[in-house]
Amino acid sequence: MDLDDGFDIDEADGGNLIVQVIDTIASNNLDEGFDFDEADDGAVNAGFAVTANDNFNEGRFTFL
Repeated sequence: MDLDDGFDIDEADGGNLIVQVIDTIASNNLDEGFDFDEADDGAVNAGFAVTANDNFNEGRFTFL
């Protein structure tokens, strides 16, 4: 977990990360607004209707 991110979700096994974030603001964070990591086999399937501005490291999103 990274407390500097607005949302920091890590999936470490072989499963999938399925995300839907709607009507959410993740702005002015010390790192990313949204940080989703898939560290093993699997996929990240995401849908967003959000505002994420003025975050220190990444202005918008980081997907790994």
